[in-house]
Amino acid sequence: MFSAAAGTNFLMRAKAFMEAGGSPTYTLTEDFALGMEMKKYGWQCRYVQEYLAIGEAPDEIRNCFQQRSRWTKVTSYSTMIVYFRAPDPAAWPPS
Repeated sequence: MFSAAAGTNFLMRAKAFMEAGGSPTYTLTEDFALGMEMKKYGWQCRYVQEYLAIGEAPDEIRNCFQQRSRWTKVTSYSTMIVYFRAPDPAAWPPS
């Protein structure tokens, strides 16, 4: 099972971060891609049921849908790069 390290509010072991190659620079969703890279090296994500950071959310529903749509597109692209090693990461977005 894959559990994404999504967003800016997640914690990880430094060893896992280094083993996975550090912060991915080949995508706009480096948090999601990092989670996938860590999974490839056998690291696991765990949910911690306590507030460790405060974040912001869109203030209007239409902005929420726009944000989620953007995340879906770029996360799908990150998945292709990590699992299928797309030949040209600079070719995003597709025309």
